[in-house]
Amino acid sequence: MNLASQIKAAAWRENLGGYRDRPKPDGAREGAFDQLDVDGPDEDPVKTLEEILGSAVPEHLAAELHAAHDGLADARTRAARRNRHFAALAARAGAGTLAELIAACSHDAHTATRLLETLATEGHQLHPCARTRLGWDRHDRERYDLEATRPVRVRLIADRAGILERSGDDFRDHPMLHGLDLPDPVLPVHPWQLEHRILPGYRELFDSGKLRVMDETVPAWPTAAIRTLAGHDHPGFLKLALGIHITSTRRDISPATALLGPRLSGLLGFLHRVDEDEQASRHRIIHDTAGAWLPGSRELTALGRMPLPASTGTVCVPATALTATSPVTGMSLAAEYAQWSGDPEAWIRRYALLFARPVLHLAAKGIGLEAHLQNSLVAMRGPDPVYPITRDFGGARIHLPTLPWRLELPEGSPVNAHGIDQVRSKVAYTLFQNHFAALVAVLERDLGLDGAAFWADLADHVAALTSPADRDYYLAPRQPTKALLTMRLHPGEEIETLVDNPLAKPRKPILDHPALDEAVKALPSPSSAWIYDPAAFTARLAGLREALAGHTVLYAMKACANPAILAAAAQHADGIECASLGELTAARAAGAARLAFSGPAKSTADFAAAAAIDLPLTVHAESARELRGLADAGYAGPVALRVNRGRALPGTHQMTGAPTPFGIDEDQVFPAVNLAQRLGLQVTGFHLHAVSNCLDAAAYAAHVRESIAWAHTAARSRFDLRYVNVGGGLGADPRGDAIDLRALAEGLRGIDTGGAELVFEPGRYLAAPAGWYVAEVVDVKTVRGQVFALVRGGTHHFRLPAAWGYSHPFTVAPGPRREKVWADVDVRVCGELCTPRDVLNGGQRVAALAVGDRLVFANAGAYGWEISHDRFLGHAGPEQVVIG
Repeated sequence: MNLASQIKAAAWRENLGGYRDRPKPDGAREGAFDQLDVDGPDEDPVKTLEEILGSAVPEHLAAELHAAHDGLADARTRAARRNRHFAALAARAGAGTLAELIAACSHDAHTATRLLETLATEGHQLHPCARTRLGWDRHDRERYDLEATRPVRVRLIADRAGILERSGDDFRDHPMLHGLDLPDPVLPVHPWQLEHRILPGYRELFDSGKLRVMDETVPAWPTAAIRTLAGHDHPGFLKLALGIHITSTRRDISPATALLGPRLSGLLGFLHRVDEDEQASRHRIIHDTAGAWLPGSRELTALGRMPLPASTGTVCVPATALTATSPVTGMSLAAEYAQWSGDPEAWIRRYALLFARPVLHLAAKGIGLEAHLQNSLVAMRGPDPVYPITRDFGGARIHLPTLPWRLELPEGSPVNAHGIDQVRSKVAYTLFQNHFAALVAVLERDLGLDGAAFWADLADHVAALTSPADRDYYLAPRQPTKALLTMRLHPGEEIETLVDNPLAKPRKPILDHPALDEAVKALPSPSSAWIYDPAAFTARLAGLREALAGHTVLYAMKACANPAILAAAAQHADGIECASLGELTAARAAGAARLAFSGPAKSTADFAAAAAIDLPLTVHAESARELRGLADAGYAGPVALRVNRGRALPGTHQMTGAPTPFGIDEDQVFPAVNLAQRLGLQVTGFHLHAVSNCLDAAAYAAHVRESIAWAHTAARSRFDLRYVNVGGGLGADPRGDAIDLRALAEGLRGIDTGGAELVFEPGRYLAAPAGWYVAEVVDVKTVRGQVFALVRGGTHHFRLPAAWGYSHPFTVAPGPRREKVWADVDVRVCGELCTPRDVLNGGQRVAALAVGDRLVFANAGAYGWEISHDRFLGHAGPEQVVIG
């Protein structure tokens, strides 16, 4: 992002001037912790902020923003030269990615790490003033900033009179000063600091001979922290006071920090030696070994830090480099590593746990590390993160009452946490919001990582790693975050704002159903499957029963005849409605207590089967021929006449109120009743199924009331009306809508059936949410500008979308994604058949898609497998899986 975009992102996160209440900036993508990725023009940053505030920007902040804008522009120019160098090195080494090039540099890991530091061109990803360098001119930036092309010559000041105080080791023993003949204790200082702050401000100490500038220098390179420099000739680090304004403050070093650095390092080292937690003990600390300062001064202060830990075959990668763009591939370095690993989801989980375990472990002991990107490194062996590394304790928070051992802190030290929540806040902000959120954001962008799944998984681990009190804090719905831009408007104030915490979201699997999620993952590849959940069917039935106030419910098994679903219907519904001899046989075998028999073209065999049924059975007769057939077969049970009557209802398939092959005409009812009675059949009522998939509750309730009234009129003086079956038709749209049961119940409130049994025959409404179709992506390609996802399976397994001419929505369940990830595209989903009509979805926007992903079509349990045509081309059928 450019600086104007960073300002918009910060204003959004902090809701500066009510910015979050306005429309989101064009092209912006919101991530975890209300962090915004804005892809906008490189505008004047001050004017951008003025438009947000509706007022002038304070002079001090305008200067900082202009400095940041100029500094970033210069840095990018220098970084472009560096990027060309990296790309050339990769080409000569035959490395296809920067990650592969790094892996080949383990013989000189210190240099590799130092060079990787320079990738952090953008600086602090959450701070609009990340490249502010007030106090430096362009020449200074070229000479001393991160992208410097030659080493900085660190100066040494000899303490000839012993006026400096010290903590830890003597600087003369530091590795970076190896080989220098130094008779007096020394203080390393930054050359710019020496020229502009120390010599002008402390001239009398030098004129008196108490301090002396040595001729010897130490070559070193700036890290992402700028004032921390890495050795050139010898490994190690020096943190030096630097009296310029970087990001939000002047970067001197307090004497308290110089005092505490070695002490905290010693404490942490001791904790690691005695710690029994194997994962935590893998954590490496870059210890501060030496500190020196002039009492009362923040300008004559320094810390010495040990070299990076050495491990055969590994390279220590700064976390700031992981989020930077690789000059070899154009992806983030993190994405290169994750893709190289073969399983990006597993890679980021492993990385996160490497850091989360020790950081949370130490926080529970009262030590809150500042575990943001700039203070963190990770040892990589090939694509694998091996162990985490932490450096710099100046921003840590220590809660003394919680510490297991004694530690003295100087009075007023900012390290001293007044409560354990300050420790937790430090960890939550630096580790989760700054560190992990940045990595997840680039992996979402580059590889289509499912960020929500990552945070849900991490939340489960955090819950397992922490005490109830810690867990309540880290998983709270909202978390405090530094209002970095607001704080620049009010210098010197510590201001926080609350942001949404992705760790607090319901920790649900990607498919919002734990058993379904596991079932999809367990399918053999390439997968095509129907998955059914009888518990979902039963729950839906229970809700419908409540809305229908005790009236009879027969399940229309034509919607879904899966044996598990049918068994649930036989157990929990009043009976099962069948439309063929095969369905009658299956319903009886499932244990149905009662049956109804429908269908417009019953045969002699059907009549004979009905006559032989030993269960309560009502036959829905559709014509005079069927009445004669039933009589000839000796059927003695109740008969209901199916009638095509009334007006058409809203829905997808009209059964009555229009010419259809179902039932008899309304004006033929009386002759049909007379015929049935002459044949000796027992006419008990009517079957008045009118429509399929009605979503209008008021219209459906009116249909029920009209049907009862009509049935009483039609039966008057002819037979005793005991049965009014209003059919099914309760809507459950494949896109997820369903008829409003509350509105339906209200529409039926107080209904008077006149003593007749009121019967409903739902099928789709009960079965739709209890079934999912799963199809694995076997190819993704573009043809004439359209992105196609070709799946194992298709309309021969799931015919409804093609039959109805609609696009069935799906959810992407990510697979291993070893091939190209297609990000933020409209995709058409087609099957494996040799016909252009094998389309499950004509166009749906997806955040990410790749071969191996599984598309899960929800609300598909009704009229799915039952109406499909699996014989075409002879492809293998789908798996049949039952969960719940």
